[in-house]
Amino acid sequence: MENSGEHKQQEERTSLDEKTDSNQMQTFPVQVPQHIPVLHRSHSTRTNYFLDVKSNRNDCLLGRIVIESRPESAPEMCRVFHNFVCGIGGIYLGSKMMKGIPDKYIIFQNAIVKDGGGAMFPADENDLVIRRGAIGMRSQGFENGRKLVKSQFYIVLSDNPPSDGQFSYVFGYLTAGYSVCDELSKMGHGENVIISDLGILVK
Repeated sequence: MENSGEHKQQEERTSLDEKTDSNQMQTFPVQVPQHIPVLHRSHSTRTNYFLDVKSNRNDCLLGRIVIESRPESAPEMCRVFHNFVCGIGGIYLGSKMMKGIPDKYIIFQNAIVKDGGGAMFPADENDLVIRRGAIGMRSQGFENGRKLVKSQFYIVLSDNPPSDGQFSYVFGYLTAGYSVCDELSKMGHGENVIISDLGILVK
């Protein structure tokens, strides 16, 4: 009888664990690649993120972009970018390149989120220089005197970016992948370029 009771308790604990795991999985709106260390480090420390891009036409890998964040100057934008790389609330995996202009910039779409939209939030005002290799989030206008952005992000490819109001404050810089970005910029409206893999580079 004792063995039977212990066996029943074990079955109940196993069932509870399965339910708990199921509930935890439901908090993720999209599937996250297994190798991404979601909780490896905080968005409040400088972090290197990689983005692999491929052609959506022939599934050919186009290269890797590596971005280093600057949370000491742009904490909110770094927090949002970190979360969407790690799959918290949405993810950049599968996002397409919206536009590229040679020697100027490339822009990627909003992160893919559960409700299909993307909330606006205030940009971090800072003194980081908008130069070749700078990463920022696209401007969406102003509210109460503060510039608003969405999760669309751009990569500047010139030391003299166009002053067309699209560029908000910087939250990081390229550390690798300049030639990849230069090639992407020649593709114009890049609906056929997508982010195929992404994650955190651990030193």
